[in-house]
Amino acid sequence: MSKIKSIKKAKSLTLENKELQNEWIAITERVEELEQENIQLTGVIGYLEFQLQQMKGREHSD
Repeated sequence: MSKIKSIKKAKSLTLENKELQNEWIAITERVEELEQENIQLTGVIGYLEFQLQQMKGREHSD
């Protein structure tokens, strides 16, 4: 392979690597967002389950 072809190939691979790094960063950030949403939703579900138990308790005490 000629020196020019080698340089072009290296530049192409460097650009591709940078693009993949950017995609990885975006995916990682999205995963972090989803983890936060999951934590929030878990809290909401816990609260709603607690409220449901409270309501069931009131029904039985009538």
